[in-house]
Amino acid sequence: MIDSEELKSSYPEKYKQYDELGKLLVQAISKILQDENIKVHAIYHRAKDLDSLIGKIASKDNKYSTLEEITDLSGLRVITYLESDVEKVEKILRTHLIIDESNSVDKRRKEANEFGYKSLHLVSTLQENWLSNPIYKSCRGLKSEIQIRSILQHAWAEIEHDLGYKSTEPVPYDLKRGFNRLAAGLESADIEFDRLVKLKEEYKKKINYELTTTTTTKPPTKLKIPIDSLSLSVLIDENPAIQEAQQILTQEFGIKLIGTIDLRYTISKLKYLGIEDIQILNDLLIQKKEPLKNFTRLLYKRRGDKRQFLLKQSPLDYFLHYLASARDRQYLDEYITYGSEGNNGKVKEVTDFIKLHNDADNGLEV
Repeated sequence: MIDSEELKSSYPEKYKQYDELGKLLVQAISKILQDENIKVHAIYHRAKDLDSLIGKIASKDNKYSTLEEITDLSGLRVITYLESDVEKVEKILRTHLIIDESNSVDKRRKEANEFGYKSLHLVSTLQENWLSNPIYKSCRGLKSEIQIRSILQHAWAEIEHDLGYKSTEPVPYDLKRGFNRLAAGLESADIEFDRLVKLKEEYKKKINYELTTTTTTKPPTKLKIPIDSLSLSVLIDENPAIQEAQQILTQEFGIKLIGTIDLRYTISKLKYLGIEDIQILNDLLIQKKEPLKNFTRLLYKRRGDKRQFLLKQSPLDYFLHYLASARDRQYLDEYITYGSEGNNGKVKEVTDFIKLHNDADNGLEV
């Protein structure tokens, strides 16, 4: 039996060890998941404080004979965006940590008529290859409980904790019924988010197939793919003309390209140009690949700015400037201000776009 009075003098030093273990695991797991391209909402830790520890020992009728039998002195939470990511995180952690199967528990498994707390709890220790690193030297043999759950499962756990509700407790019918509705709603939302993400990925694959597969290797299609943020993001990643224009910016001018964001501006300009089908835009880009490369190079040179970062979609925006510059000054002026409040648009015409268009068509280098 653990002596609670003795803990008051001995546990503070142990607390520091478990707190340090938690901090190190948060850093390491964050890096591991980043390397595996798994995005999570949050990873955080806590070491069990003395009052909580004494309370736990008392509540378990003194079932613990040594401190080492308590497996959650160091606790981590990995909060994923999707329920389907929980198993991905579990699989990865199992390859990097030693899992104590006898003390780990999957609290996601429910009876058909049960709703409520859902989380995967893995009790782990560090593998020997971790312990060869001096920073983990003091962590040998220390256990940590890692709770993995989706952000909606986490929301339920926080509600359940803050309101002091436990599904196993006898509570008034209306209260229990209300909690069950809430838990069922969150579980349904988790499933629906997973379904929508899968639909999104399937849609992107369909667009990618239509844009990258030639008509000689697939049946002719009249499928019209509307221009939206998803179809544009696929085109930006896959279109060879945009890719080569991006290479000009990165290789010739040392520009760092950052992620594609908020394509509403680009979509509004496409609407003005009368381009509503992603395949038509894709074909136009391929047909005008060389002028686009020239236009990109000349535009950056003639602006003379020293910016170091541009968005990945910048070459696509340049192509729309190129198309608008093919006509007269009035059309270009209307294009610049289209969809903007007042008379000023977001297009910064620091050089003569019409002359730039003509020079790009003629292959001029200055």
